[in-house]
Amino acid sequence: FSFYASVFNAEPARIMKYKELPEGKENIAPEDMEKVVHALLHIGNNIRIMGADMPSNMKSTGGENIYLTMNVESEVEAKHLYESLSKGGNVEMPLQKTFWADLYASFTDRFGIGWMVNYYNEQK
Repeated sequence: FSFYASVFNAEPARIMKYKELPEGKENIAPEDMEKVVHALLHIGNNIRIMGADMPSNMKSTGGENIYLTMNVESEVEAKHLYESLSKGGNVEMPLQKTFWADLYASFTDRFGIGWMVNYYNEQK
């Protein structure tokens, strides 16, 4: 969440770890106490991203089965998000013009989360 806060120029995320729960900690495995039970990131005025770490007793398959899509308002924003989010990840389609967008890219970030960045200039 700290990484995403820096990419989206957002305030630091609010993060609560399992060890900080006001009640019910007796049911949490010791190895999970430092994991995140709740994180909240405010991006601009209208976007909120929330998340949590998986407890050790649950099976995780990672984020390879989804993409988060960002429809952005400028070429500059598209380039910034592409360069920042894809660094250290895996680019499937570099940022480029397509038949549906002035700029489009798809990739997974360094945490394995899939992203699509899409910019279309509606002023044309």
